[in-house]
Amino acid sequence: MKIELKVQKDSVSTLKEEILSHSNSKLKKIYVTASDVKESGYDIVEECLIDLKARKFIALGIDKKNTTRKMLENVLKYTKNVYIWDNNADVEFNANVFVFEYEDEAFVYLVQGGLTDSMLETDLSMYTKVTYDLVKDKKEYEEYIDTLTKEIKDSFVKLTKEYIDMLAEQKLIFTTKQYMHVVPSIAELLGKKDEVAEKAETVEPQKLPKIELGDMDLGSFEIDLGDMANVDVEVEAEYVIQEPKQEVAEEVETDAFGLDEETFEQDDEEDYVISDEAIDMEALVLESKVVKIDKETIESGKKKGKKEDKEAEKQASKKINLDKVSNIIMELASKPTKGKDVNKIKIPNYIKDMIPNFFEIMEDALVRKTDDGEYKEAVIKLEVIDVNNGTKHVDAEAKIRQKVGQTYIEFETDKLIDVAYEELDIARVIKLAKDSYHIEIIPQGIEEYSLWDKLCTNSFRGSNRQYGLM
Repeated sequence: MKIELKVQKDSVSTLKEEILSHSNSKLKKIYVTASDVKESGYDIVEECLIDLKARKFIALGIDKKNTTRKMLENVLKYTKNVYIWDNNADVEFNANVFVFEYEDEAFVYLVQGGLTDSMLETDLSMYTKVTYDLVKDKKEYEEYIDTLTKEIKDSFVKLTKEYIDMLAEQKLIFTTKQYMHVVPSIAELLGKKDEVAEKAETVEPQKLPKIELGDMDLGSFEIDLGDMANVDVEVEAEYVIQEPKQEVAEEVETDAFGLDEETFEQDDEEDYVISDEAIDMEALVLESKVVKIDKETIESGKKKGKKEDKEAEKQASKKINLDKVSNIIMELASKPTKGKDVNKIKIPNYIKDMIPNFFEIMEDALVRKTDDGEYKEAVIKLEVIDVNNGTKHVDAEAKIRQKVGQTYIEFETDKLIDVAYEELDIARVIKLAKDSYHIEIIPQGIEEYSLWDKLCTNSFRGSNRQYGLM
């Protein structure tokens, strides 16, 4: 057995290089335990897992701030041998161990700190590398792996898709899955229920259709909810996390090293199928308490003069599957006070061309000639939500239209006329179905604004305003 202290400094002798060096066909087994896992760190580990035929055993510490539903569903695609520890509790799991086992030798890496891309590549850090000769050190290695796997199986919870659903429902992981959205509930939280009844027509609670997100990677947005992660949301179902049961040991078949084969539960031959995640709006109604922010503070906090070129847009677009985009989050220009644009929200053509499936209804749209020019136009059902006062307006005859030669596409509805907004307020445009859309106007003075503003990471061409796609 050989023990080395390795130093990662100036991007030399990095853990990332060490881990990826073991992604080869000769590898027999891989064991990974990791705590405080962020998407950026998991993405690097996943590079090693992709197309790797070695048997895998994985244990993760999860929490509501860093662990996403997407990440847990993703790791189950590689193996069913996944165990988790709830780091939201008082006792946290804090151990990073990587084991790569070959026919005649094995390599163990002992690492400190949260599993992030910087920890694996750029941070100044020290880690221990242990090399076992599986001829000379066979017994010591067997004891090491046996202790590691037994402790995890006895103390952790086996991860399943049903358990991921429970974690999302209980808000023990960060997730955008939500439940039923009754728009007036925002006003109720603000204590304005009676005022809303006078300002807008009564709307029966409606359950919005699910929005398929597919391969979207939320981790790329680096959202830090801070204290908002502790906001309680009421859910209909109740779940109880049961303590792990210790089962009576039975005689089982062992491998060449004396390790029981139950350590690696055999994966099905078919690919593990993961259902598309859905957005249900209720959970995004965070604590809708109005926060007074003066305009000077807002303007000073915005990033202005950010220059963007086509290459930057191309790189940003790689982070998500553009064919699955169902949300456009965008900072608005100031609202026109008069003229033909008071009832419109415009989206530039280059964004429309990036996500053609979002506007698929326009493929069959009719061409209409007017005195003003020639328009391609489709009728849609559109919901407009004024988050500031909790009102909801429905237009069953709204339009998506584009004038021939025009550099933008536009949503047109008279329901926008009475919705007040200012420059840099946010519009969240959601595609519910081919002919149905939903637009939320989110003002800068509420806490929900900061969440969506963090997703606006790309600048409009020739403007300091920004947008994001989900």
